[in-house]
Amino acid sequence: MAGLALIVAVVVPAPAYAHGISGDAAETSTLGFIGIGVQHMLLGWDHLAFVAGVLLLAQSFRLAVKLISLFVLGHSTTLIAATIAGWRVDADAVDAVIALSVAFVGCVGIIGRPTRWGWFATAVTVFGLIHGLGLATRFDALDLPEDGKLANVIFFNIGIEIGQATAIFAMLVLGTLAASYLRPLPTPARDEGPLIEAAPTTTDTQDALLTHEETPSRRAPVDAAVDEVDDEEAEPRTREVLARQLLCAGLFLVGAVAAGQLALDAVTAEAPAEQATLADGTSCLIEERTDVIPGTGGHPPASFYGPDDIVPVDDFGHALGDGYVVVWYDPDLDTTSLEALEALVASPEGRGLLVGAATPSVVAGLDTDPLAGGAVVRAVQIREAMTCEQLELESLSAFSTNWLSRI
Repeated sequence: MAGLALIVAVVVPAPAYAHGISGDAAETSTLGFIGIGVQHMLLGWDHLAFVAGVLLLAQSFRLAVKLISLFVLGHSTTLIAATIAGWRVDADAVDAVIALSVAFVGCVGIIGRPTRWGWFATAVTVFGLIHGLGLATRFDALDLPEDGKLANVIFFNIGIEIGQATAIFAMLVLGTLAASYLRPLPTPARDEGPLIEAAPTTTDTQDALLTHEETPSRRAPVDAAVDEVDDEEAEPRTREVLARQLLCAGLFLVGAVAAGQLALDAVTAEAPAEQATLADGTSCLIEERTDVIPGTGGHPPASFYGPDDIVPVDDFGHALGDGYVVVWYDPDLDTTSLEALEALVASPEGRGLLVGAATPSVVAGLDTDPLAGGAVVRAVQIREAMTCEQLELESLSAFSTNWLSRI
């Protein structure tokens, strides 16, 4: 078990404490969330480091199973509950506590294994609940539609557990290899002379009794040999303890540094910007996004598509996940309005806009008609959508500029 946390050196690139989920996951099937969960867990150094620390302290398969089960129960509970209930917490603050949990197990390992495991099991459960909140903040960032969210988060959690089990197996293999390395092979016994020595003479016995001295014999060499064997057995045990404490010290150092940095980020972070401020009398309305745009493509080759152009819908969906603002407009817009819209896209004020006509072929590739209800323009970003009854270039620019300032 002494080498279990060697995996930490591989999965802990010093400042890489953020590990979100790609925006493309919003277009993934329900079963696909298993793969996303596996990937998220295997890339989440903080979760893996905490698990490695628990395994280092347990040193027993039975105890390790109990502690990891409590951890799984904790993070599964808050992941599902927070996602379904829509709890919103400060991601930096949660990540700071998660990093602090890594420092905690490292500190316990430095001090020494607990003699009573009840309090430690409680701590593992509590930290599991907090780790679940961290997973929920990543999942919530996808802004998935409410329909099917429960199934998606359940399959995501299944992927999390598969990834965690895979990582634990790898840790156990590394731990076994490291433990075998720390235990040297037995050395052949050295020849200590004949096992049976000549019996002492009567004169020797009498002299020993009279002088109260021990008869010279092989006893001293035998005692020395026993002591040497004890030293050889104690040496690997000492090296295992030292290796374990060094690994725990590494966990403490990494967790403490990451927790401090994340706490500082949480304190100094600017308040999130509010929705874009639109001019009085505007026909535009900003609301939460419900649009789903397929995101299986790449980056679109152009930013503006006219009514007669073929709009790469899948590319638009991919770019939406990368932070762009997708704008659908009525293909019957007059020429002057079209030219003004194209000019906006080409200007600095239109940075981040991808514009295309909502033609029948485009609408057929979407889940809903973006211009339903008589709208002329609909702008969409990851979190919000703005619908306008008429073309308002200033409102489009304000909506896009506001969004870019928030990402």
